[in-house]
Amino acid sequence: MRSFQRDRVPLPKGYEGFHFSQLQTPVYLEVGAGSGFHAIHFAKTRPNDTLLAVEHSKERFAKLETRKQNHAALNNLFCFHADAESVVTHLIPPTSLQGVFLLYPNPYPKASQANKRWHRMPFWSEVLAKLKSGGEIVFATNEKFYADDFLHSCLEEWGLKVNDSTSFTQLERTDFIPRTHFEKKYLERGERIHSVILSKH
Repeated sequence: MRSFQRDRVPLPKGYEGFHFSQLQTPVYLEVGAGSGFHAIHFAKTRPNDTLLAVEHSKERFAKLETRKQNHAALNNLFCFHADAESVVTHLIPPTSLQGVFLLYPNPYPKASQANKRWHRMPFWSEVLAKLKSGGEIVFATNEKFYADDFLHSCLEEWGLKVNDSTSFTQLERTDFIPRTHFEKKYLERGERIHSVILSKH
């Protein structure tokens, strides 16, 4: 795998006034926050933690922003309409994140697309560099092949440690509360979801 080239990543536009050092710690990152189902719940239930929610899609980001505005007291949630590469590379210092959420990212199922999966991109090294020692990656998908590939790569190639790995349907975990709209939809369809929590040594 080629090395990640930080100097080729553009600065995220419109966030010149953002300063990581001013955030309440611990700080977490959600990549692909969508319309904010998980982000809003996180900020409401964990008032002593900070979440940086990044969403590239204009339509989904608009929904995320609207949800945040409807919860004006959520001062621990910061939303970014930008590429994750730009935010992570330029706005987050090394070894500063307590955790990263990757909830139902695009699995790129075709063999020709495999290098677009997060754990197969050079950028993944930058994500891990921003994670503290002991910090966690929370990953979820409804595709078993993706979960298997992610888990194998993170263990064998990236040297992460497995803290938890579960696979279940709604019938098997009736007490489980969905974290995203996708997760809710998949469980209601009777699909099996795969959730992995890894940590950095």
